[in-house]
Amino acid sequence: MTDAMTDRIYDERHDRFHGFGAAGNQTLTVDESLRRDVERVLGKTMRLDVGGYEERMLCYASSRPGDDTVVLFTLAHCPYDCSRVSEIQVRARKREVRVLKKCASVPGVSRDIATESGLRLGMTANEVRAVLGSPQHVQKGLQGTMWFYGASVGLYMSHAEAVRRGYPQSECAPGQAYPGSTGFDKYIVVWLRQDRVTAWRVWLDWSL
Repeated sequence: MTDAMTDRIYDERHDRFHGFGAAGNQTLTVDESLRRDVERVLGKTMRLDVGGYEERMLCYASSRPGDDTVVLFTLAHCPYDCSRVSEIQVRARKREVRVLKKCASVPGVSRDIATESGLRLGMTANEVRAVLGSPQHVQKGLQGTMWFYGASVGLYMSHAEAVRRGYPQSECAPGQAYPGSTGFDKYIVVWLRQDRVTAWRVWLDWSL
């Protein structure tokens, strides 16, 4: 992968999702927002506990008439603190969300949610390329065509910063020094149907 592609995927504007809240003026951010931030903006909800991937999810569906948008938040490091949001996923079709009955119905979710970089529901394939470039992998499935983007990024993080972020891996064994340098894998997946975006997700996975 070229450095230009890594930089494009690493761009933190993909992590900031705007348009939440009844007035559409609230932002939630992958790897920065906590569960309490999500519930402050969208209201209280239960953490899904149905096994597998969903056991660490919060789910909200739009209560606005004619709006089928669903947003799912994955909480990092379960079953530890289950607080930091490691992934945000936006979907345009409620019937494709198998845990829909467990989602909170709220006015603070709508089809207008978009990332600061411009990812949004309904954009064309060419518009996606303008934001992310050509996908590294393409896969066709029942929910449309999936475009995959991924990058591994190394960087220095102080022990204080690792602790602030709430990562249990920051604890060192007796006599072992904190390594300092760390990294993360970042993934962006976009679903398209008939050349229009019907869903996307942004996910960060730290390796401390």
